[in-house]
Amino acid sequence: MRIETIFTSLKACLEQHGRELKCGDLFLPDALTGRVFTTTFQTVMASLASMLRLQMVPEYSNRMPPSGTYECGEYQRVDYVLHDGRDLRIFVEVESLDRAQLTTFFGHRDVADADNLNKLWYYYGTLVNHYTLGHPAPRYFVWLLILPDIPVKAYQIWDSMPAYRFFHPGLNRLVYASPYRFYDPLIKTAARLFLVQGHDFLPRGGGPWTTRPLTEFQETCELVFITCTTDRLILSRGINEFQPTLEQTLPLDWSE
Repeated sequence: MRIETIFTSLKACLEQHGRELKCGDLFLPDALTGRVFTTTFQTVMASLASMLRLQMVPEYSNRMPPSGTYECGEYQRVDYVLHDGRDLRIFVEVESLDRAQLTTFFGHRDVADADNLNKLWYYYGTLVNHYTLGHPAPRYFVWLLILPDIPVKAYQIWDSMPAYRFFHPGLNRLVYASPYRFYDPLIKTAARLFLVQGHDFLPRGGGPWTTRPLTEFQETCELVFITCTTDRLILSRGINEFQPTLEQTLPLDWSE
């Protein structure tokens, strides 16, 4: 299944559920309380699975490789897994407005390991499971980023908190002016760095450690970002190293 098919199908499902999503207003800060956005979005994912003729498993437990050899945590709770009953096809992690931040995709050197929230290590752990341990891997590992390209009211910015210190709280105003324009390029730059740098693997069946960039694995399990700005979807692919000039954009028509 091509990622473009998934991309266009997601657009159709979002528009199909426009009433429940309040024509994009459910992506804004008010819907973060009481898990309103999270609960409603599950209906969108169920429709996407049906449209793609796949089955959906919410909160799938993706166990990481053994600690002591690899330090990726114990397991990842994937928001949604789409499969055909036999093969894993797509992992989808949905990052709502308050989680589509650098703390989710970049490890700050001054942050203690226990507070490191960089979820890209789960992607690496998934590749280790496949390359070293022979476990099945999804064809696509998708992060859906909710980043409105409009001014929004104040919400929790983890990156400016003392525990993470990515930037001064005075910059929060720039985030609120357009979360998309502030965060989208930063997140994709962080992901690009993660892909191109060397990561350690033990070959399947034994042998010495080997260091490989994750760009080599994009034909096996591609890392993908789909950004929702409330008025459009933007597809950015790991196979293209998230280059902005190679992104694809689809407008969202909430009138349907």
